[in-house]
Parts: sequence; C-alpha cells; structure tokens
Amino acid sequence: MVLGTGDFILLVVTIIFVVADIILGLCVTFALPNHAKRPGWFSADGKARTFKEATNICPCLEKVFPEGSKAPIKFHKVKHIKLEKRSAPEDLITQQAQEYPFLVSLSIPAYSDDPSEKLFACNGLIQDANWLATTQTCVRDKSEWFNLTVRSGSFFWSRGGVEHSVIDVRENADDGLVLLKVTPPFSGNLLPLPPIKHFYGGNWTYAVSLGWDDNMYQKHLTSRFKYKSFEVQKWTSKSCDSRVSNICNMKERSEISSKPLLTSCHQILGMKTVKNNDFGLTDMRNSNDESTENRESKCFPIYEDTCGSIDREVCQSY
Repeated sequence: MVLGTGDFILLVVTIIFVVADIILGLCVTFALPNHAKRPGWFSADGKARTFKEATNICPCLEKVFPEGSKAPIKFHKVKHIKLEKRSAPEDLITQQAQEYPFLVSLSIPAYSDDPSEKLFACNGLIQDANWLATTQTCVRDKSEWFNLTVRSGSFFWSRGGVEHSVIDVRENADDGLVLLKVTPPFSGNLLPLPPIKHFYGGNWTYAVSLGWDDNMYQKHLTSRFKYKSFEVQKWTSKSCDSRVSNICNMKERSEISSKPLLTSCHQILGMKTVKNNDFGLTDMRNSNDESTENRESKCFPIYEDTCGSIDREVCQSY
C-alpha cells in the first residue's frame, strides 16, 4: 500500500508528537524532584482559584467543605522550619560525670538471703586512691559499713563502673564525716583536683549540690529509683530571684545526709539535711573567718543559681 502525500505528512506529524511526548516524559521523570512525582502533587504558587478549580487539584476539599466555598482558595508553600538540635539527656549526664568523677555511690544488700539485690545507701566523695568520705547516716548500725558496695566511675548507683569493697572505717571527730578505705583502689582519673576540703566556712560565690536521692535506704519511702543518674543543682551565695535554701550550723551529726554542697574549688560547704532541703555544716574550725564569726543566726540563705552566676573562686595552691 502506497501512502499518499497527505497521509505521509500526517504519519510524520504523529511520530513527532509521540517522540516528543516520550522525551517530555523522560525529562519530567529525571528532572523533577521525587515529591513532585507523587500522586496529588501540585505547585503551591499562591494563585487564587475557585472552589471547583481547587477541588481538581485537591479532591479532599470536598470532604472538608461539603457545601463548597465562595471564597478564593490559595495553595501556599509550607516553609521549612529549621529546628535546633537539643542536647540529649545522655550528653548532659556524660558532661556531669566528667566534671564530677570523684562522686561515688554506696549501696547495701536489700535482703539477708540475697546479697546481689541492693538498695542505694548514700553518696561518697573520693579523697585519694584508697579513701572516700561519707556521713554517719549512710548506715543504721556501725556493723553495716563492711556490707556496703562502693561503685565508682558510673552515672548510676546500680550498674556500670567499678565495684569496690570497704576494708577499713575511720570516723573524723572534727567534722563528723566517715572515711572508708576501699579495695581495689580508685582509678587515678577519678581523683579530685584540687583535693576535697571539709568543711569550708569562708566566702564563696558558686557551688553545686550533687548526688543521687539520699536516704533511699530508708524503709518508709514509697518511691525508689534503680536506674536514675545522679543529679547536679547549681547554687549561689548572691541574691537571686529564685528558690531559697539555707546553710545551717548543725549540732547533731545525725541530722546531715550524704549529698554534698561543693564550691568550684571542691570545698564542702555543707551536706543536705535529713529533714528538709537545707544544708548542714557540722565543722566550725573555720569560725575565725569574719564571714562566719559575724553571723547572727545559725543559718544563712543561698539561692538556686537561675540568674546565671558564673563567678568562680580562685582556688588556693594544693
């Protein structure tokens, strides 16, 4: 069959359209971003459209507005909002552990017939490679000191780090703290620098209270935590519009728990009291200091450091 001139021209035009359509399809496939190839995609050009025109682009509008809409409809581009990445809680815990590596936990068997199951007993502060300091309220009876398990180098009192046994106990008559000797010795990278000083009654600006929830060993508690990391709370001696606590001169050593309040020079200002959120000071050997001697009351206020106090003490040579 021989094609006429008209038929031949029509065939050529048809082939051109088919080839052009194929090329255009390929261009669209490779040139457009993935989201533009999805069904129902449309360009958010902000152009005003009638309701009927808008439903051709987005049929879901008929379900949202069953009776239609006389107002023009525009499709706007949703702006991408860049969110700042927040520090993970693990990052904060790691930072705190690196800043206060000398904090250790002490736990005690919960049951006589299962020594592997333990309860948190108290916090401790590493003094040197062999000794730590804690308070008398860590145990109920002096015979329990050697039942304690000391854990160093961990965020948690119940897992991780290195476990140590208590092999010697000494009570400090001057400040009421108890010194415990452990084996194996503490790792050198956990030792405090400058060394821990107890107690300090001089001037200071910035301090932190740190440790796990003390008194978790007490049987009357209804809420205990096994996998909770230790907490750090910042305090300042400067007046601040924030929560107020106190440092008080305590007569009875049994009134203080094991959670310390430390200056940035590792000076112990006090230990958290058993009955409230104040801090107790049992050592007055530094009473010759003018700031201590002139106190009219047994307590003086401190403030939660929400005001951004960044002053640090100049630590004396050690």
